[in-house]
Amino acid sequence: MNHEQAIAILTGDREERFPLERAFAFAAFCAWLNAAHSDTFASQSMCLAVLAHAISYEGQKKFDTSILRHTDVFDPNLYLKNIENWSPISDYWMHDFFESYNDTKYIADVVRFFVGFKDRHDYTKTPSQGKAFYFLNPMGGFDGLEYHKNERMRASSMAAHQKIWKEYKRSSSFQFVRYYACTLDFNMDPRDDFLLEKLIKQAQKRRTIIDFFRKVSWVQNELRTKLDARSMDSSEYHSFPASIVPKKCTVPPLPASTYTMLEFYKANETATQIESKFPD
Repeated sequence: MNHEQAIAILTGDREERFPLERAFAFAAFCAWLNAAHSDTFASQSMCLAVLAHAISYEGQKKFDTSILRHTDVFDPNLYLKNIENWSPISDYWMHDFFESYNDTKYIADVVRFFVGFKDRHDYTKTPSQGKAFYFLNPMGGFDGLEYHKNERMRASSMAAHQKIWKEYKRSSSFQFVRYYACTLDFNMDPRDDFLLEKLIKQAQKRRTIIDFFRKVSWVQNELRTKLDARSMDSSEYHSFPASIVPKKCTVPPLPASTYTMLEFYKANETATQIESKFPD
């Protein structure tokens, strides 16, 4: 099961085709959200982990896992491929990484910068990837974040910013809503003994899940008006079913000093020149 199949299941109103289908779908979506750079591998691997949890429940709760055979969550060839490549799965298994400021939160802040940027009817005042990097790094980013601006400056570069954007841009709107406008828990740890119970509980929150995707749809529409097509083309936005009507969500405003400080921004500056404006 990949993330697109998972989204289709989570946004649909049909009955489950097999037991725990929604739980597996939520698991697949969570894995993609946390490791969007891995495309479908994280989702498929997570489904395998959830399947292992379900099998362990078989004796305890008389859950018949044989009914999962030949469904979207179990494919013999995929199973063998995952076993053969078990080591790379550790990228997502390092769940503790998601407790700190990481790429998913960084990309959410990139979206917050774009969506929150006020239109001043002046092409020189429009948002850009260069300005987003400039704001989030040497300028220190948003108030209340866990990192100090100098730590972020040392940890990032324009090249790193571009790499993160390239890897996570398809999930960028999802990441923004996840961190700024949603109460769902997407940090599902495959090592958790109670993983299956947590997935079932989250997957049952149908109204909250639909609300999440409606907000994502709205954020995507906002990004389309702010992003240059070279940064993200139309094929990289997710297409939701007609039932997912965009719902506006609250976007925290940019600090009042942002626009004044961005007057120092010059597109062709080097990292050294930028750093010199913001000494330790």
